[in-house]
Amino acid sequence: MECPKCRLINPPGSIRCDCGYSFVTGVVSAVPSTVPDATLGGGPSRIPLWRKIIGWILLLWGSLALVSVGMRHSSSSGGGLPVALGHLAGDLVDVVLIVVGLGLINGRRKRKVPK
Repeated sequence: MECPKCRLINPPGSIRCDCGYSFVTGVVSAVPSTVPDATLGGGPSRIPLWRKIIGWILLLWGSLALVSVGMRHSSSSGGGLPVALGHLAGDLVDVVLIVVGLGLINGRRKRKVPK
């Protein structure tokens, strides 16, 4: 359905347009509602660009570091337990970078449930 105010095409059954126009009351609110449309399951989340960029940087950095694990382990000879623990700590940091990067890209946030 097309919004009479902004001409945006909205999915059938929408209650409110992104511009704030209510299809139910025919009134434009000053601030568009932040409550997700129940008929659409809340719609897609809008992830800020800075979160996507930082997420991809962390994901790529962690992935490249994790791939280079084989080279780090093969280039070090001996050293015993301290060197092995150092490699393990480095590997864990790489995995944490990947997980944090994925979390930023996916943008998982808690939604406020209307009362």
